[in-house]
Amino acid sequence: MKNNEKYEVCYNMQAVVDNKYKFLVDFEVVNDINDQSQLSNMITKTRSIFSDQKITALADTGYFICLKY
Repeated sequence: MKNNEKYEVCYNMQAVVDNKYKFLVDFEVVNDINDQSQLSNMITKTRSIFSDQKITALADTGYFICLKY
């Protein structure tokens, strides 16, 4: 991952957690420097797991876009 004009060995982890039971639903480890394209990917993966339920996605300010489904 490029960091401060140098390349370093580091990773960016994305995780989805169930609000009711606190179970880890899905995760992904990438070497992208930021979260800009990760949220929609994680929402899509979560919707495929919970296809029969309404979900609400929450994210911190590090994400480029926050979507509510």
